[in-house]
Amino acid sequence: MAAVLLLPGIARAQSAFAGVVKDATGAVLPGVTVEAASPALIEQVRSVTTDANGAYRIENLRPGTYTLTFSLPGFATVKKEAVELQSNFTATINADLKVGAVEETVTVAGESPVVDVQSNAKAQVLSRDVLDAVPSAHTIQSVGQLVVGVTLTAPDVGGSQAMQQTYFTVHGLGAAQTSVLIDGMIVNGLQGDGAIQSYLNEGANQEMVYQTGGGNVDSPTGGVKINLIPKEGGNRFSGSLFEGYETKSLQASNGNDFLYSHGVTSLDQIGAYSDTDFTQGGPIQKDKLWFFGSGRLFTVNKPIASTINSDGTSAGALRCYNSPGDDQATSSVRWNSPNYTTATVKWTSAVSNKMLIEGGYSTNIERYNNLYAEGVEKPYGSAEWLATARHYDSTFGRRWVTSDRETGQYPDRYNAQGSASYITGTHSIKFGFQDSWGDFNHTYRANADLYQNYVNVAPATVTLYNTPIWSAERLNANLGLYGQDVWTAKRVTVTIGGRWEYVKESIVGQPEQIGRFGDVKPFGDVDMPTWKTFSPRTAAVLDVFGNGKTALRVGFNRFEQAATTTLASLYNASAVTTASAAWTDLNRDDIAQGTPGCVYLTAGCEINFTQVPTSFGVVSLANPDPNLKRPYVDQFNVGGTHEVLRGVSLSFEWFHNQAKNIWERNNVARPGTFANGAVNNPSYRAVTIFSPIDGTPITMYDPINATVNRAVVQIDSNDTDLSQSYNAFEFNFNARLPHGARIFGGSATDRAIAYSCTAATTNPNFLVTIGGVNYCDQANSGIPWRTQFKLAGTVPLPWYGLIVSGSYQALPGYQLGTQSLNGLASGGSGTPDFDIVSGRGTNMTVTATTRYTVCPGNSASQGCVVGALMAPGLVSSSLLVPLAPPGVELTPRLNQVDFSLAKRITFRGIRFDPKVDLFNAFNSSDYFSVRTTSFTPTATAGTSAGTYMFPGSILQGRLLRVAAVINW
Repeated sequence: MAAVLLLPGIARAQSAFAGVVKDATGAVLPGVTVEAASPALIEQVRSVTTDANGAYRIENLRPGTYTLTFSLPGFATVKKEAVELQSNFTATINADLKVGAVEETVTVAGESPVVDVQSNAKAQVLSRDVLDAVPSAHTIQSVGQLVVGVTLTAPDVGGSQAMQQTYFTVHGLGAAQTSVLIDGMIVNGLQGDGAIQSYLNEGANQEMVYQTGGGNVDSPTGGVKINLIPKEGGNRFSGSLFEGYETKSLQASNGNDFLYSHGVTSLDQIGAYSDTDFTQGGPIQKDKLWFFGSGRLFTVNKPIASTINSDGTSAGALRCYNSPGDDQATSSVRWNSPNYTTATVKWTSAVSNKMLIEGGYSTNIERYNNLYAEGVEKPYGSAEWLATARHYDSTFGRRWVTSDRETGQYPDRYNAQGSASYITGTHSIKFGFQDSWGDFNHTYRANADLYQNYVNVAPATVTLYNTPIWSAERLNANLGLYGQDVWTAKRVTVTIGGRWEYVKESIVGQPEQIGRFGDVKPFGDVDMPTWKTFSPRTAAVLDVFGNGKTALRVGFNRFEQAATTTLASLYNASAVTTASAAWTDLNRDDIAQGTPGCVYLTAGCEINFTQVPTSFGVVSLANPDPNLKRPYVDQFNVGGTHEVLRGVSLSFEWFHNQAKNIWERNNVARPGTFANGAVNNPSYRAVTIFSPIDGTPITMYDPINATVNRAVVQIDSNDTDLSQSYNAFEFNFNARLPHGARIFGGSATDRAIAYSCTAATTNPNFLVTIGGVNYCDQANSGIPWRTQFKLAGTVPLPWYGLIVSGSYQALPGYQLGTQSLNGLASGGSGTPDFDIVSGRGTNMTVTATTRYTVCPGNSASQGCVVGALMAPGLVSSSLLVPLAPPGVELTPRLNQVDFSLAKRITFRGIRFDPKVDLFNAFNSSDYFSVRTTSFTPTATAGTSAGTYMFPGSILQGRLLRVAAVINW
């Protein structure tokens, strides 16, 4: 990873000074010249004059240390020195001028504000000193996990997730709602509507800003907004070097009796880790042209626990899975050096002391393949090809023979944006645009064009693929036009703005593609519904006492669903598609055999193709309603911040999100109605299945015959009756203490509740009816509130130049049963970007041959018979029976402590900090996923065979990193 910047003119972060200038009597003073001077500015000084209200505002400043000078003929000049300005912050600096000669200067030590009394944004700013000191893997994810309110899909221990995609969630908004920017320029990719992020050089940043609440008109999405403020050169040559090293010999085992008794035979560890990060900058022409460059060589070698190759040898080092218990599946994946190219160009011009214009271009081009291990891919159609399909046993959560499939992902995203700001002391008016476009190409191949699925070792079903396939989608435009006015009147600052967006996606035409089960005919480009939306962005902030130390704020913002190419991919006839069918291994050779149209259970026909939709592998199995509207979320916040001590602030905030325009997928070939908590659909018959845990009756639904089962005409539309609400209460503290100490942290308590019952009209199984209660209304579930607590910081000690740093994360258990990123199953609800709990935590797979092994509770009196079929005459290939309400099953709480000890050595302008970082210092063995939630009944009530609820992904053991940071 490398970056080079040439910086003529000025580059900016979203920081500002604002305030009011008065005379000794308290009257406002118009016409005062206000100068902000700092080595961080390439032009060294920015100046404005106060307006008729005595107010001034200097925007788009670099973070750094400033001197502010206030001067007006007839008054003594006031100079405030050593004012620290951080990114994404408006510092209120007022001044009182006394009558005197302008040559007379009153110099005071400026107090750096810690309360932003003009902005509604909730952001955690991490300075370079904090980034260097607090132990992390130096990725946007490992740093982001320190921020209150942020949750990652997998926590990082010393780089354990550094080469894998982990995703952010904040305030109920997930991966695709995350925005990543470099100095305000969008660098999200296309994949997953922007969810998949590039691997960026963290050492190139002066500060990293994680905004988790609020939002201005230039924010396209409402999730975490990460703005990376790059280092710049300067009028002196300066640079840095970070070197970090880890190895397996520096890591402890965190195995214990509980893990070993629950199927864990070995644990993930870091094989080897090395990180070299170099930066250098300086002047080409002082005050005119600076340069800055950086480079990073980052290697993570991560063997996966409990994996073996097909020959029985231990698996090699990999970077793709966390769950123990897989054999050839995990060891048979090759990543062929993924290539990510991220580039930005930005131009900024201060046309006058009131007008600022900026524009830029950015791009994110990705090339990566996920391939089988050498020798695993077999000649298409050969006997070896048929025999090397992926095998998966839901009872044991085990995969073997090979990995899922081979994939190639090639998304190209291009972005242009620009804005113009007119700034007076009272008003800051801004207009601008952002536009993205690009193509996303995919390739998919799978041995046998299917997966073989087992329940408790016995063959059960197959998952058919329409591979081999090549598909492509295009983002024609994602255009945002916006405008806002930030208006300060006395102690109140009001932000009024709006954002209009235009989104157009299309499917790129493809030639005919034929596979074992698919035959996609050639087609031309297909346009998707075009979206035109408007999103208000408003806020009000009160400086309670007028001294810049206490702020109350309220905000209402609407954020549209992120959009790149996912909409088009949902309806692409050549997109990779699956279908499920029953499988009976007639000849016991463990190879699923059969061709479409064959007669099930006759020689050579082991797959029940009557359960496969007639249009599978031919056309798209779903289409959008022509009037399909773009989902969005309305976000409200109310909170306050108070400076309790010099440099120490406390804040409390309530956040509420309400998702709107939620989609549902209906099979219009099986129409039904919903009323009074029940679905009336003549295409289904009710099937009662008794829980093997406690005997509770569970109502499932099966198509009435094979013809109905194969009739699939799916239409995606909006349902105004669907809802998802989110609430969170957050407490934060930030402390900028003497001698460079920095401490921050807090807690967040949140819960999300969804209602999706009306989406079940064409598939009543989405009612999730357990014991007569419909858990599609999650208010019935009793979903618990979840609380996290985080603490991080760095404190220089008064002895021997020692510096102590660290972090503590106390996280709630991870919720089981959350719908996947792009999950929108038949009869389901949600959107590709808004995660809705699906109810599939603990579940049981029932096929036509599944029999009762136990009848607990009073189920025997209701018709349960040991040895009898659970679903006689089942038409579906299988039923996935929910055994627990959605959202109530969590992994245990997770605790992680990271610690660092460094010693500062200075010599002739060089600062050398050798350090030792200790990750997971107390060797926690907490886990954040389970091997399987699939319950396989035994003869004992409540007891499952296999690895049900066994620990899956486990925190890596205590890990020591030897490192050094050098600055000059």
